[in-house]
Amino acid sequence: MPADTLSRPNRLEHQEPVKEVVLIPQEAFLNLFEAGSDGSVEADIVESQREHWETLKQWAKTLPIHQLDGVMWKDIPGNRLVIPPDDQIKRRVLREWHDHIGEGHRGRDETARQIRRHYFWPRARPWIEQYVKGCAVCQQNKNLTHKTRTPLYKITVPQNVPPFTQITMDLITRLPKSRGFDSVLTIVDHGCS
Repeated sequence: MPADTLSRPNRLEHQEPVKEVVLIPQEAFLNLFEAGSDGSVEADIVESQREHWETLKQWAKTLPIHQLDGVMWKDIPGNRLVIPPDDQIKRRVLREWHDHIGEGHRGRDETARQIRRHYFWPRARPWIEQYVKGCAVCQQNKNLTHKTRTPLYKITVPQNVPPFTQITMDLITRLPKSRGFDSVLTIVDHGCS
């Protein structure tokens, strides 16, 4: 019976070393905050906080936020990074937590829950809802949970119908007055169209 490959150490020495292969690209992972890491969402938030420092100090008078090492945090529940009134930063946060390939376009409620667990800004929920409502991918893949309306009745007309044998009328009323009139009568001859 011949020996297997593992029992032949001299053959293993001549093989190429195993290369490390990364299956998921680095850009698929959320860039977490590290002190001095330029380009992360949190580093951009801290930079934006410096630009809007006066506004954040005004917020601190009425909201439960505090300063720690030059960064504003909301402390109840847990420490959450305060996002200044900068729509560009808010959009960046939403792109990372909603549009990002690793997040998978969560719905409105789950996206809001995840963002509010890590960040804070006044009236964040409506802002997040508007962003998700405008997301083309979410709208394209959205499951319709409400009953759809019944389609309008389509009038089918046999071929070669003489004119004025099948006519429909529709009256539109209570319009703003124009030259003393507030209604429109629409007449359609299905034999001509």
